[in-house]
Amino acid sequence: AFGSCDPTIVFSANPSDGRGQAAFEANDLATFAHGSALNIGVISDFICQQAVNKCGLDAATEATCTAASTAAKALKGQAAADSFNAAIGF
Repeated sequence: AFGSCDPTIVFSANPSDGRGQAAFEANDLATFAHGSALNIGVISDFICQQAVNKCGLDAATEATCTAASTAAKALKGQAAADSFNAAIGF
């Protein structure tokens, strides 16, 4: 559904951008170049928007991604990342 893209999100105590606190970021920063964020919605919404063009998402997969993003926003930390990743099939 996502082609060769890796749309997964990681929750890390030491994000790659040097943020001094645990935060969310795309696992594939080459495709989804975005700084880390404290709110998963910032990253998940960005991934869903970018994946349409970068990964060739069809409408059904885009809808699944958007629903996964919405659901993840109700959770915190690793649970939010796990929820998003599972809902998009990873």
